[in-house]
Amino acid sequence: GRFWLAAGLMLAGLGTVPWIWTIIRAYPWLILWGLAAACLLVHVGKLVERHGLVSLFPNSIVKICSRPLFDLLRYIVAKVTVYASNIIRIGMLVCIELTEDQRKEVLEGLDPDLRQDVFQRPMVQLLPEPLQRLLMGRQWNSLRPPVFLPPTERREPQVQRRPTQPAPAEMHPPPPQSDDVEPLGEQPVQGCHENPSGLPRRPSGYVSRKSSAENLMQVVRGMDEMVNTTRASGTVSMMERILSQKVAGSAAVAARVALGSAKETVLDTVEYGRSKVSELGEGVREVVVDRKTQAAAASAVGGAVAVGAGGAATGLISGGLLGAAAGVVPALFTFGLSIPIGAAIGGGAGLA
Repeated sequence: GRFWLAAGLMLAGLGTVPWIWTIIRAYPWLILWGLAAACLLVHVGKLVERHGLVSLFPNSIVKICSRPLFDLLRYIVAKVTVYASNIIRIGMLVCIELTEDQRKEVLEGLDPDLRQDVFQRPMVQLLPEPLQRLLMGRQWNSLRPPVFLPPTERREPQVQRRPTQPAPAEMHPPPPQSDDVEPLGEQPVQGCHENPSGLPRRPSGYVSRKSSAENLMQVVRGMDEMVNTTRASGTVSMMERILSQKVAGSAAVAARVALGSAKETVLDTVEYGRSKVSELGEGVREVVVDRKTQAAAASAVGGAVAVGAGGAATGLISGGLLGAAAGVVPALFTFGLSIPIGAAIGGGAGLA
């Protein structure tokens, strides 16, 4: 059995050799590609044998894999919570009408870097640098998009000159090393000609600033007063408290609207009952004026009027009481609105 197997493999190899030779003669660059792939496989094999597959991944993934599972889960939950809280805070500032203190509290709870990116930095600077180069072209290196500053911070640089005459040391402190003093702690970034680190270049006039939440108040008031500054809380309980206040206010408004509609329903029911009683009274007068039936039906019509009016009044009152009693149970879930609504429905049904 092995003889026939060996013979088959040998014949298959002999048939494959001319085919491979034909391909190599037609495409000689395949030899170079094959040698390159073999060298890369040998290198990867030796690297995996020494350091394992973890060495092929970035250092950040290696650090994540070296942490305990509980620590990793806690880190992920914390990051997700921070991002979600920032998104909710920005949404509250944009969509919800908050008080001055609430806006201040929400704004100070944001991360300073995120606050600068959202409220001060131009949107173009938030794009990736390759996309900025694509949008601006050659102007990317010479364009100077300043950080948007509040009106209170838009001041001209103040220059402090050295005194012309020397003064005693106890009267005047020693002058600074440079003639110009940078205002408000501004530190200009190095220009394009000084960039030994190889990082993306910024123009010499570009200034990076992180304003406090108080300074951002002037910026936010101009945007329909959506954002402002306050005591820092930074907790989710603060957002829950503000949202609960807003939801409670909306529920109170809805309750007032529903109560007004219920009151209108009751008034309409009473007016309808009065009109029915007046129509019945007019019919009774016509019957009484008729001399042919006056003697025969006076007592009957009077009794009908009395019974009908009494029944209508009894139905209206009893229906209102029963409807109000039936609305006591769901009143716990409807802010007490089911009591007047049930009374109106019961009164209308009893009157009909």
